[in-house]
Amino acid sequence: MKYLAPRSLPALSQLLPILGNPSPREIARFLDVTERTVYAWKAADRAPKAAILALFWESSYGLSSLDAELHNTAMVHKRHAESLARHVVNLECRIARLEKIGSFGSANSPLLNPPLLLNGVS
Repeated sequence: MKYLAPRSLPALSQLLPILGNPSPREIARFLDVTERTVYAWKAADRAPKAAILALFWESSYGLSSLDAELHNTAMVHKRHAESLARHVVNLECRIARLEKIGSFGSANSPLLNPPLLLNGVS
């Protein structure tokens, strides 16, 4: 399982300015809590981890974390595709070399597309 959650979370007082200092009403509406709860969190500069995580992923901290993860994943897939492309080129070269050897009509012919035989004659 891949864990994208941050190891340490910023304090509520650090997140709110990054989010544009939303009003307690906006925060309450976003997190589906009461305004009074948000006021209490702000007074204590503490909120439940779930609330901090929700705000974290909306902040530039979370967005940059996701951006880095997506970029790294894309690069892994790009490099894997390049590796497979090199492997295909290598195999195509080997097939071309084997096809140059010639067709001898054997069951294990080295030709990728053996010529159509009509009545045993090519």
